Amino acid sequence: MKKTITLKEELKKAIKDEGLKNNNLDTLISKILLGTMGCTPAYDRYFKQGLKKYFKKTRGIQTFG
Repeated sequence: MKKTITLKEELKKAIKDEGLKNNNLDTLISKILLGTMGCTPAYDRYFKQGLKKYFKKTRGIQTFG
C-alpha cells in the first residue's frame, strides 16, 4: 500500500509538472494505476456515487489517497 501511495504522489507531481490542470486529477491517477497495475478502482463519478449509496451516514470517499 505504501508503494501505491508513493506512486500516486509521483504521478500527481509529474502531471502538474506537465502543466495539466487539476480537474479530475484523482480520477486520472486512479485510472493510470488501474490500467498499469490493476491495484485500485477508478475513482470516477460512478464509483464515488456507488460508495455514497452504501455509506450514506458518512461523507464517503471524495479523493484518492
